[in-house]
Amino acid sequence: MGGWDVNCAFCGASFSNLDAFEEGAYDPMIIAGADLEWLEKVKVIGFNPDSFSVDKCFITGLGEAQDFGEVECLLGDDPNVPQPDRQWAQNNAPDWNHFSVYMTFEPGDTFAAPFHPPCFQVFAQVLKYQRSGKIDGVADISSISKEILWTAMSKLHEEYEHVLSLDYGELEEDAREQYWGCTPGHEAWVSNPFSSPQIAHYMSALSISPTALTHSPQESEAGLSTSCLEGSPFRGLAPELTSEILLHLDYDSLRSFSLSGISPLKLSQIPQFWKRKLFIDLPWLWDFLPSTPNQPRNWFQTYHELRRQCFATTPETEDDDEVDSGKRVVEPRDTTLVLGLANRRRVWNTCAQLANKYIEEQDSRQDIVKGDIGKSAISLQMPQVAFPISKYAQTSRMDILNFWEDCEGQKIFTFYFAGDGDGRLCGIGVNVRTKYTGPHERMVLGRVDDNGIKEDAEILGRIIGIDLNLSGTEEMTKEAKIGITGITLYPYHRAEVKIGQQDGAKRRMAVGKDMAITGFSCELANGIIQRLSLLQASQYPTTIVPKVSTLLKSIWLPSLPPNPLIASPYETGYWSPVHSFEVLPMSYLLFSSNYANCNSAAHLTGLSSDSHFSVLGAHFSDGTSQIIGPSKNNHSVKRKLFEIDGKQGEHIVKVQVGMNALPQAIKFTTSKGRIAFFGKSQKNSATTYEPSFQNGEEGRAIAGIYASWGYPSGGGRDNEVELCTSFSVLSAPVDGERHVEGGHGYWKGEGDEIQGVADQTPFSAEQREDGTSWPDFEAIALVTREELEEAKGRWW
Repeated sequence: MGGWDVNCAFCGASFSNLDAFEEGAYDPMIIAGADLEWLEKVKVIGFNPDSFSVDKCFITGLGEAQDFGEVECLLGDDPNVPQPDRQWAQNNAPDWNHFSVYMTFEPGDTFAAPFHPPCFQVFAQVLKYQRSGKIDGVADISSISKEILWTAMSKLHEEYEHVLSLDYGELEEDAREQYWGCTPGHEAWVSNPFSSPQIAHYMSALSISPTALTHSPQESEAGLSTSCLEGSPFRGLAPELTSEILLHLDYDSLRSFSLSGISPLKLSQIPQFWKRKLFIDLPWLWDFLPSTPNQPRNWFQTYHELRRQCFATTPETEDDDEVDSGKRVVEPRDTTLVLGLANRRRVWNTCAQLANKYIEEQDSRQDIVKGDIGKSAISLQMPQVAFPISKYAQTSRMDILNFWEDCEGQKIFTFYFAGDGDGRLCGIGVNVRTKYTGPHERMVLGRVDDNGIKEDAEILGRIIGIDLNLSGTEEMTKEAKIGITGITLYPYHRAEVKIGQQDGAKRRMAVGKDMAITGFSCELANGIIQRLSLLQASQYPTTIVPKVSTLLKSIWLPSLPPNPLIASPYETGYWSPVHSFEVLPMSYLLFSSNYANCNSAAHLTGLSSDSHFSVLGAHFSDGTSQIIGPSKNNHSVKRKLFEIDGKQGEHIVKVQVGMNALPQAIKFTTSKGRIAFFGKSQKNSATTYEPSFQNGEEGRAIAGIYASWGYPSGGGRDNEVELCTSFSVLSAPVDGERHVEGGHGYWKGEGDEIQGVADQTPFSAEQREDGTSWPDFEAIALVTREELEEAKGRWW
């Protein structure tokens, strides 16, 4: 397949002018290199589910397009722009990030589109014109909803395309080629459509001097006649009325009408007709504002000159095998054309199609936003909660609090689950009643399925946390149906309330400290809620910036890790799991038999695994064990036991994860310096998790590990053991104290997690003594000093 180029969502042109003036490309007598520099400046519009804003879409700073559909951009000043991950930040400038545009490579990755800033400005002008009918002045880009624009764009994108499903006019064919080529004769279609020195100079001259025309058409050129047929119904019609009718004819129809001779009007001699006709037919000329509006002007000539400029055509070409493009221009070039005006007309027409979709999307919104509380709300996360996920989603929002007194009032929730055997959440209804306001009208987010199941929950007081139950997460196929099938509500100082099924993976929705849930927002697609967010606000002014912990960014099977555990960021490779990590369940293994009771008398006696770590076990002095992994019920998988003397205080002090396309191996080190190694010998890099020391004391200890298994071991066939797709550690305070901030929906500030330290040093097994090589990617399990010594050179 090779690589591919990506193109501007608004205009369809490339972000490169490479080889622009080679033989068989652009004509330097028509366009200069400086006139092409605007093409190289790119921004990206995308969606960041981890943003704290209710509207989670973003626009980056300026950047540059790279190969394979990637764009590298400055973060810019939009707070919704995602921060670079740790690996990217280590190797690049901290104020840059990279984005995959149009096509995504990870399941659940969100759509993003690149664009030229001048083309975005043209889109803003189009939207202003379609909303108000006015073309004067420069439109305010800040009035455009990024969320609505992003949604409209995503719905206009077809899989594997590197532009949108729009008609790009004269660039329609070029825009859909795998690689961009500088086609001869296309100089006009790569000229800056918004502003350029040529456009500014031309418009300035034309505005100041009514005679500053490069070409003055005659009536015969315009196809306009001054004769009139006898008996024409227009002979007795008032000229003003005839003119009003003719204003709404397109240009070709107007010419045909005039040539028919059925009207006595001499249109060329009616300046106000052509002045109005100009701004009706050429609405993209927002910067043509005569500086002397009362000065006499030949509007007939002005109209036709500007029309000639805007409707310039691609010159004729013929095949030529001796040049790279395979074509050469054979038609004489018109050097009087201001190329940007013709491109502005083309880009305007393309943007008009997108603007129609934008307005359609805007009109379909179902947001229910009331009062200042809703305006001050934030959203800590909007995770994917379903699979498969569709870009053809309806986004909506519902605020449930009009007044802060509503927090303590009665709330009757109704949860709607889809029928016909589906059972996944499709709607949320709520009715709020307080002694101050009385009952409110029931509001519904999403949809009501009359054939489905609905369950009510009555809550008194504010809600401090919500847990979601996701079913279907263990089915590692592309045909899996994942969604919310149960919910647990945590009222403040009251018993939890459970709704629906509770036997799936769990996701805890974050609620900030001293904040209250003020509403919900969601994406509805395929009849179910596929993304869900809690809107929340604080009644009191706060400068605290929340940070959602890693634990709250994942789903957990069969249950959430107990307090006081905190999850460190996990490591993964470049192979994609079957499902997005947002709906791929994490399983955890604790180094205590009961971390919910940190004073448990049971001690760790050992860890066990096989050479592929498809099963991991922790074993305790009271005879109990914890087992995780896809092979946990397969007794034919042989495990080795790494003995640990927990009774004498031996414990795990370091965990290392070898990485390649997926996590390759895990290496445990105890407080006595003993080592166990499980997995493949080769690695490209490794990450080390080890508690830091402050003032000579350990702040946190490694309390366990967690992992996901979501990649089929044989390339996608059914009934295979999944390979490990992520791995990290859980930690707890050394003193064992429980600390929960913000109740059941807590979040943690920075400094609580044990941060992994990356080592980019690769490793491959050494040769045998006889000069032969060990098998590539050999899977081994080493748990004793003797085994480690015997396998020296085969493990890192």
